[in-house]
Amino acid sequence: MNKPNKAPNNKEFPLTRETWRYIKRRQKELDDAFLSKAKWLPNDNARLSALLIERGELINEFPETFKWWKHKADDRARIIDEYIDLLHFLAGMDGMPAALFTMDGGYSRIMFEAETDKWRRLSNDYVLEQLLDYSPNREYPVQSACKVVALATHIMGRLGFTDGDILVAYDAKNAENFKRIAEGY
Repeated sequence: MNKPNKAPNNKEFPLTRETWRYIKRRQKELDDAFLSKAKWLPNDNARLSALLIERGELINEFPETFKWWKHKADDRARIIDEYIDLLHFLAGMDGMPAALFTMDGGYSRIMFEAETDKWRRLSNDYVLEQLLDYSPNREYPVQSACKVVALATHIMGRLGFTDGDILVAYDAKNAENFKRIAEGY
């Protein structure tokens, strides 16, 4: 599978459309492997629930900002790992029956246009609070998932992660997940 070309660093929004399309293709392969052995097939709300759990795990990796009682630094490796888990669940929603628009269209509208302008002017702390406080609408699980990932992607850019960092981390996590399937996870 062709990997995207290395993109210039975009500190506002480090995930390029090319990388997002690559992740969607790879996620389809992973989901097919997982779902071939699944006990039941998840719907969009089940995937949204999983994504929201990962959102909590991502926020948990920000002790400098989120945990005033802790005296340890943010762990960048854990942060990107949890972010990749968000991408796994969002990319897996593509083509689900409740999706009212394609994920690529949703990514374009929500992630590149409205959200980037809104969050560009805000501090990291405030964006992290918005990620924590955002209440998804279960009537629109795909759109809700897009908003969560848009907020998280903006945070990743502010932390200095690049499209290349995201791609490398995604490929590593994807390989780990295929290994888990082979081992009967």
